[in-house]
Amino acid sequence: MSKCAIITGVYGQDGSLLAEHLLGLGYRVVGLVTERKLGFGALEPVEIIETDISNPAAMRSVFASVRPDECYHLAAYHHSSEQQTSIEECWKMLRVNFIATQAMIDALIENAPECRFLFAGSSQMFTAREDVTVIDESTPFSPSTYYGITKAASAQLIELYRRERGLWGLTTILFNHESSRRSAHFLSRKVTSSAAAFKVHTASAKPKLELRDLSARTDWSAASDVVRAMHGALHSQSPRDYVLASGTVHTVGDLVNEAFATVDLDWREFVVASGSDKKNSQPCLLGDPRRAKSELGWRAEKSFSELIREMVHYDLTAEVTKT
Repeated sequence: MSKCAIITGVYGQDGSLLAEHLLGLGYRVVGLVTERKLGFGALEPVEIIETDISNPAAMRSVFASVRPDECYHLAAYHHSSEQQTSIEECWKMLRVNFIATQAMIDALIENAPECRFLFAGSSQMFTAREDVTVIDESTPFSPSTYYGITKAASAQLIELYRRERGLWGLTTILFNHESSRRSAHFLSRKVTSSAAAFKVHTASAKPKLELRDLSARTDWSAASDVVRAMHGALHSQSPRDYVLASGTVHTVGDLVNEAFATVDLDWREFVVASGSDKKNSQPCLLGDPRRAKSELGWRAEKSFSELIREMVHYDLTAEVTKT
């Protein structure tokens, strides 16, 4: 019989890519969503259940009926780093990023104890203290945001349940990872979609793309590589946390240059960076993926340049289609 996997956040970048990956491996895939959406043709074979993942009774019902072999908790509530976090948004983060974790693992232990559980953590569970702060699985949590606090709380809950209640669960510590499915409010898509738009509409008076700091540094990976590692992590011999990152930092300037070079444009004509006059770069985080490489045999299939070019070409096609 084929294996069954539950995915939360199945409509998101990671959830949809993982669902397609698992379907390709012959899995039965069940997506837990707040509300069913249209326009996801590739996910047509996924069984969609409309439910509240933070509701303990609802989760008991789901796990009792589905009896999954694997569960990937990828749903998360967050917003752009350029915005302040409101009290309402804090409560949404708490409910989706932590309370839902509690509800799901309690339901899993009671109704599907053999199910393996993966929680998608975040680099925001840490704060950059030095020029380049290297993060591995032994680095103590030091959240940089309220989002990071909720993620760290779930990771600690999973570790506790692993020790005391026999949960086969782990946290993947995810650094920035991108694809053409990345939401438009994220920096990467702002840049790649803008490059595509300027290429198609250079004759029009489009306003320039405004960015804060071209010297800001980030550890970027391809989302397709990350979801492969997630699946590999749930098939490891024992539940261990894994940092999933490229192990290399690039600047926002690298991202901008690669994106605009893909469409043969000089980014200096189209981009305004308000923080470009900063003398010193801000501290940044760098993920150390050596455990994932040694224990899971994980290797990135897509380079930074290939990733950005792929995203620009996708956005270019979309922009041409709109004209």
